[in-house]
Amino acid sequence: MNTAYQITDYQQEILKFIPSNISKDDIKAIKRLLTKYFADRAGEEADKLWDEKGFKTAKDIESYLSE
Repeated sequence: MNTAYQITDYQQEILKFIPSNISKDDIKAIKRLLTKYFADRAGEEADKLWDEKGFKTAKDIESYLSE
């Protein structure tokens, strides 16, 4: 199934750094790097929320999410 979508200006900027003759191994490596980057960012945001809300246990999070 093909889904058409518009490439954003930010995506176009990133594509400028990728050569047209990139190998499958390099594509996999770039995917891993991007996945790690965004996972790290999500973890940092979760840590920030944890500190801001004063969570001490997983029950604190469950209570917060059920509000």
